[in-house]
Amino acid sequence: MFPQFVSGNTGGQMMKYDLPSKCQDSLNGKAMKSWRDALASFQRNPKVATLKISRDERDRQFSIFRSQPQPVGTKFDCNFPRVPESTFAAAADAYADGRIKIETCWANATGANKCLGDALQLVGLSTQPMAPAGAKKIAGEVRLDYSKHVTPSASCKTNPVDSFLRMENDDVLLLRVNDADEFDVLTPKVTAPEEMAPEVTAPEEMADHSPAAAETAEELGKLEELDKMFAERDVYK
Repeated sequence: MFPQFVSGNTGGQMMKYDLPSKCQDSLNGKAMKSWRDALASFQRNPKVATLKISRDERDRQFSIFRSQPQPVGTKFDCNFPRVPESTFAAAADAYADGRIKIETCWANATGANKCLGDALQLVGLSTQPMAPAGAKKIAGEVRLDYSKHVTPSASCKTNPVDSFLRMENDDVLLLRVNDADEFDVLTPKVTAPEEMAPEVTAPEEMADHSPAAAETAEELGKLEELDKMFAERDVYK
C-alpha cells in the first residue's frame, strides 16, 4: 500500500528552496487520517501482517525524478539533506509488524533471501521450500542482454554534490557544481560485462542467512550466480 492510494503526495523536494505549498501540506494532512485509518484496519485484522519497506530518501526522490514524467527544465539537487522519510512513512512505524530497508534486499542473493525470510516469518513461513527461487525472482529472473540495455552514467550516488536537469525526450543533463558554466549530457552507455563484476559473497559469510537448501555446494553455486545477477541489476535501479 502506498500513500498515493489515499491521495498522499510523497514526491519529495527536488531543490533546496522548493518547499511544499500550503495547499499540498493541507491535502497531505487530510490524507493522513485516511492513511492511519487504513493501517489501523490492517493492524486489527488477525489474518494480516504488515511490513514497512523503506529506502534512502534522497535516492527514492531521485528515482521518482528520473522515472516519472517531469516538465522540461525540472531540476533535482542532490546536495542538500533530505528528511529521513516522509510523514506517511514515519506514521507507518506505529502499525508495522516488521521493517525492511530495500537496499539490503537489492545488495545480493543473501540479502534478498534474508528480506524474504523476514517477511515470510511474519505469517509463519520460511524461504526453505523455495530455495534460491525467491532471490532469483527479485533479481529479475533473466540475465541482462548487454546489446539492448543501457544505463545512465550518473546519479546522486555517483555525483552527490551535483544537480540534474530534465530535458526533452526524457533526457537528463548532469550539472556539475564545480563547473557552473558547463554541463554533461548523460549519454546512455552499454555496460560491458567485465565492468559489472560482482562482489560474490563467500560461502562461509553466507552461513547465517542462507536458506537451508543452499548448504550444499550445488546450491551455493546457484547463489553465486544470483549474486552476479544482482550486481548487473543494481546498475539499472
